[in-house]
Amino acid sequence: MLRERAGLPGSKNACEQGECGSCTVYLDDVPVCACLVAAGQANGSRVTTVEGLADGSGPDAELHPVQRAFVECGAVQCGFCTRA
Repeated sequence: MLRERAGLPGSKNACEQGECGSCTVYLDDVPVCACLVAAGQANGSRVTTVEGLADGSGPDAELHPVQRAFVECGAVQCGFCTRA
């Protein structure tokens, strides 16, 4: 739903079992694996994807520290090397 209907490609669908972390989003400020949450379960909740972490939008947006670290380290959100 996030990628195809909402147009938010930052959260990736990989393992579909909640193991890899590539689909992690904040659901009411709690990190969850989106692959384990049906869209209906999120109804009425605030969902924040990686696209929503920056302060502002466009080229003048202030990157969130996590976004900045990904850029500086050349990381991708596959989850295997960055998941704690």
